[in-house]
Amino acid sequence: MIKTVGLVLLALVMLVAFTACGAQEDEYNNGNEGNGYENGEENLGGEMDWDRYPIIVNGVGITDETQMIGEDAIWPTHVPLVAVMEALEKSVEVDGDEVTVEGLNGEITFTVGSTDFEVDGERIVLPQSSVEVDGTIYVPLRFFRDVFGGSAYFSGGNVFVNTAADEMH
Repeated sequence: MIKTVGLVLLALVMLVAFTACGAQEDEYNNGNEGNGYENGEENLGGEMDWDRYPIIVNGVGITDETQMIGEDAIWPTHVPLVAVMEALEKSVEVDGDEVTVEGLNGEITFTVGSTDFEVDGERIVLPQSSVEVDGTIYVPLRFFRDVFGGSAYFSGGNVFVNTAADEMH
């Protein structure tokens, strides 16, 4: 009889312990649901976790990689054209090496590998060319400032592309 009571008490203690562990886990999960931490968009303080995004377009993080092109490159010099244009909700047409995109100042055309870009018939020459790496077309950061009509810069480990007038640098 004492043995049976002891086993029942042991079972009750174990049941309480397992229930408490489950409740603590549920409390942790419920406390973190909806704050974006699980998918890594926000850090524990509720701030955006920009470390996940090499490129930030108008405040939206893009996980596509940047390129450091040139012997003296110490920070990214080029960004993937299609990924950034999709974030800007602008069209891109590629026909072989010929590219046409919708810019803030009109239609932009260029040939991959060239430093020449044309905006509604006006020729703009950049110090760096567009390039293709593993099937992805990259344009120089200055493309978004000097050709597209926005701003682009590298700061704190991220490339920023902005088209809103109040955010241009």
